Amino acid sequence: MNNLSRLIFAYLKRDLILNIIWILVLVSMVAAGLYKLEDLYGNSSSVVKLIEMFKTPMMTIMFCKIPDLNHYNIAIAYGAVMLPLMGALGSVMGIQIGVKGTRMAEANGSTELMLSKAIKRRVPEISSFIEVILVSVVTTILIFLCLAFANMKGQNIKSAFAFSAIIGAFIFMFGGLAILVSQIFSDVRTVNATCYFILGIAYFFRSVIDVKNFDSLRIFSPFNWLESMHVYYDLNLQYLILPLFSGVIFSVVGIYLVGKRDINTGFINEKNRGRKKASFALKGFITIFIRNERKTIFFWLVGVELLAVMYGGLSNSLSTLANGNKNMLLILGVSANTAKRELFQQFSIMAILMIVFFSIFAALVVLYREEKDAKSGAFDSLLSKPVSHKKVYFTYVFGSLISGVLIYTITYLSLFASISRKHLSMAFIFKGYLSYLCVLIVFVLIGALIISAIPSFYPFLYFYLSIMFLLTIMKDLFKVPLWFLKISPFGWMKGAPLSKVSNPVYISFFIISVVCVVIGLYRYKRRDLV
Repeated sequence: MNNLSRLIFAYLKRDLILNIIWILVLVSMVAAGLYKLEDLYGNSSSVVKLIEMFKTPMMTIMFCKIPDLNHYNIAIAYGAVMLPLMGALGSVMGIQIGVKGTRMAEANGSTELMLSKAIKRRVPEISSFIEVILVSVVTTILIFLCLAFANMKGQNIKSAFAFSAIIGAFIFMFGGLAILVSQIFSDVRTVNATCYFILGIAYFFRSVIDVKNFDSLRIFSPFNWLESMHVYYDLNLQYLILPLFSGVIFSVVGIYLVGKRDINTGFINEKNRGRKKASFALKGFITIFIRNERKTIFFWLVGVELLAVMYGGLSNSLSTLANGNKNMLLILGVSANTAKRELFQQFSIMAILMIVFFSIFAALVVLYREEKDAKSGAFDSLLSKPVSHKKVYFTYVFGSLISGVLIYTITYLSLFASISRKHLSMAFIFKGYLSYLCVLIVFVLIGALIISAIPSFYPFLYFYLSIMFLLTIMKDLFKVPLWFLKISPFGWMKGAPLSKVSNPVYISFFIISVVCVVIGLYRYKRRDLV
């Protein structure tokens, strides 16, 4: 096929830094998780306690379901923690590669420029498909080498290969999904939102299946395929075929559909309603920005809403689940003699943490639109008008902040509408909302500072947010010291609203927020918009 090899090389060169960063993150997380679990739970008695902890419903929601076995080892616990986490991160990696090489390339004019040369219509998508394969293979090999050289009890060469191969298969599968979805929708935002929504629903579906024991549905849930492989016991490589086969089907169908549509279009296109029927939201910069991001906001809202309702439903059986379950009590940070009131309060705090984390993540995704618009040339039209850097800056900052607050507020209300409020006061609910609202604001404004000063480091903010959230939730499991948790806003709000947060903390949050806005604006004014 004409110029295919050259285009593949060009794609790899274009995405080299991004792919290296992603691969390093995945491999380093595999190594770090291995080292930490071996260090803390290296002996048999500690492994048994750890396994019992993972059998609690709340841990099952976040990670894999622990099987009922006569003997456990550290490898089984490692697989339960790392497989779903690495599968989700690998899926995000595959989506980014797939979207960037297909729909995003069309949106910024790269595909049209390539097709003006001696390149056939489907070659760009085929090149993106091959790039996904190559990145998946390289990631698989490096993770395998990392695990193979580790002396972890319960692991052998076959299990190390199975672990690395299933992660590579998930990268490939969701990369193929991104190629397919890119043919269906004509807008980059819609493609990204749809892919991440499918990923979120797949993970949510796994949680429901595992908690409710719907074993007959496991074959329909991609993240249950991870569990069903039994990587560290009774290895079943048949489930490796499913994501590989799905990835091939998604990619082949997507590449076939390329020839059935015009460039810069999709099979589902938005209708332009015209000026007479224009929305009220088009009257201001911030409202226009929020309207443009409405699909991303909506999909995130639906995903976090499902999580909130699930935690609310779980609270109705909290007393039964926690009765005599020492490990669940340990996760919640309470003792067996703790009153029901405090038990429900600690559970509510954990649920709030989950909601605020995903609300922050959603706001940061919306804020990152600034960097994408800058690279795509969307600011060219702005430069022809008397529009200041200040106005553009506050459009993205306040637009993303409003989006995050909106998602947080709606899902927070849904959580406490579905949760048992018999042991919760209105003061507790109100203080909890305000406390973690401060955390959300600080994180978003830190993101605004980074995207203004050093936008190339912005993707690392996702990694920092995710790691600090997991360490905060799992502080008792990983025995994380409080001083380390305080390198993020989560650590300073530990236990709120049950534990009183001092006024100096809120004052510090306010000062940090103001400093981030001022320095961010200062840096933004002194850089080119494009």
